[in-house]
Amino acid sequence: MGTWGAGVFENDDALDFVADMMDDLFKTIETFFAGEEPSFIEEGEGEIIPRIKMMSMLARLGREAGDPIIRCAPPEQATIEQWRTSYLAGFEEEIDDYDPDDEYRDARRAEIEAVFDELIQEADLLDEMMAEAEKEQLKQEDEFLAMAEGLDDDSEVLLRSAEIYTGRQEWKKAVDRYQRALELGLEDEELGFAYNNLAWSLAQLEEYKEAEEFARKAIDSESSFPYFYGTLGYVFYRTGKMEEALAQYDRALAEHDNAEGEDALFDPSLAETHYWRSRVHDDLGNEEACEKDLMMIKLLGCKPPDEE
Repeated sequence: MGTWGAGVFENDDALDFVADMMDDLFKTIETFFAGEEPSFIEEGEGEIIPRIKMMSMLARLGREAGDPIIRCAPPEQATIEQWRTSYLAGFEEEIDDYDPDDEYRDARRAEIEAVFDELIQEADLLDEMMAEAEKEQLKQEDEFLAMAEGLDDDSEVLLRSAEIYTGRQEWKKAVDRYQRALELGLEDEELGFAYNNLAWSLAQLEEYKEAEEFARKAIDSESSFPYFYGTLGYVFYRTGKMEEALAQYDRALAEHDNAEGEDALFDPSLAETHYWRSRVHDDLGNEEACEKDLMMIKLLGCKPPDEE
């Protein structure tokens, strides 16, 4: 399961274990607030406040271990503040039934505020760390791209350059590098991702015919990877082929359900797939199915992707 030492986690297995715990905590808390008549004094005090405290502790341990951004991240600050506001409002409404004196009411409210504020502080610290990490990443990417100039005969350099341009949404440059890397030849384990990322970049340029071609090549090279079906589904969605898009998103989620090990622990495409499938369901008039996908995004602790 992983080793523990000096108050922090020492290896990836332990961090993955914490990630599962954070996920369970988030889902339990979200389910509580989504209930029709949540009990803040009884259930909240006994079940939710301890979970908020646990979430803060795990976020701190993950941060101190230097790996908070994916696996041990607390919820976004806006989500925590929403929880805080809802909880305090419910507490104030229910506490009157117990006829407490003002001193007890104020003390208990202060304790609740402190619990949520600690988690908000962890979210703030994460934002600061991510901003610093992003600056460092951009610096390293710029250095790599400068070094890569003139190395047009190295498929690995071209592939890494393409990935950087994809992350920066410089789609034409990404397409150029992916195509040249593929022409030079890549290892078998790299082909699927190169085909898929080329397909996605082409789709952003509205080159849908070519995008579909390379999305299918990605699936042919690795038929069990969920994200590849999502890319093909996206191409169909953008070209108005809603039934075909739905079939691909259904397949993507089915493959995710079949994943094992690390693939099952964290798949960044899962929330995105639910989002785009919700859009397809909305266009097809499947209101209930659309709402289910949107709820799943919320339970995963994610926001819908930004759209241009």
